[in-house]
Amino acid sequence: ANCLVSMYEPATLGASLQINGENSRFAPDFVGTCLAAIWENYGGLRTTWDVFFVDPEYRPNPKDYFPNEQLLQMTLNKK
Repeated sequence: ANCLVSMYEPATLGASLQINGENSRFAPDFVGTCLAAIWENYGGLRTTWDVFFVDPEYRPNPKDYFPNEQLLQMTLNKK
């Protein structure tokens, strides 16, 4: 099953954008890891997720990018 989790203006948004731009494997995300741990412990589900950044306003210049939402697309699989 797929699950979408939206976080509006999270405290870690700026750090996530910078680290994602540097192609680092580290992510300052606690929501995804907490949800994955809960689903694994109580539901027997294995979880993987991807992070997307959403800018609510269209801007013609792609360098003018000011997202205020972090979107987690989580995939849940039975163990």
